[in-house]
Amino acid sequence: MAVNYYLRENRLGQDGRHYMANVISSSSVELSDIIEEMLRRGSTVTRADILSVLTEYESVIESFLQNGANVRTPLVNFSSSIGGIFDYPTDYFDPVRHMIRPVTNPGKQLQQFYRNRISACLVEPRQNIPRPEVLRDVVSGERNGCITPGGMAKLLGRRLKINGRDDGAGIFFINDEQVENPVDFIGQNYPSELIFTIPQLVPGHYILEVRSHIKNLLRRGSLTERLYVLA
Repeated sequence: MAVNYYLRENRLGQDGRHYMANVISSSSVELSDIIEEMLRRGSTVTRADILSVLTEYESVIESFLQNGANVRTPLVNFSSSIGGIFDYPTDYFDPVRHMIRPVTNPGKQLQQFYRNRISACLVEPRQNIPRPEVLRDVVSGERNGCITPGGMAKLLGRRLKINGRDDGAGIFFINDEQVENPVDFIGQNYPSELIFTIPQLVPGHYILEVRSHIKNLLRRGSLTERLYVLA
């Protein structure tokens, strides 16, 4: 097993082509699930005994924190901070203006666990939509940039196959005024690749949008980079 993630555009990237990872959790586990897993692994103590020990463990940690201590455990380190603004050097703590907040950081064992025993796996995002990723202008060779009206283009990505062109599906170039310019000719229509003729577009900037019927619904997906036609 591994930590699953997908990539999304990092709009703060210097060249506009950097991506950052979004982690997809496999499940959400609570204390009762942890106890059940301990029993499944053959724990020699009962469910009630496990719950009693864990409850006492939590109570002792809370007691130390209540007395102003920092608590270090193999998995998590606990401490406290105070939020809010104090008006002068001898200003007192006011529960209306201030708040005591918990601070948690990974313990040494948890850090080593993440460093040595966890791997990552790239997966597709859960959104069931077309995902155009790279448009190559065949005439100029440009990638996700300048396009040639009337020329051929190759679009790569995922879930691109156009289903139901008579019901609103297709490839569209949308300008800054939200005028839609549909693609009339699609020569290759595969899930990972579309080859088509670029419409006779006027100079300006365009968003490329792919629309396809997926599971009986019209889904839309856009290329993250804006395309443009030179004057």
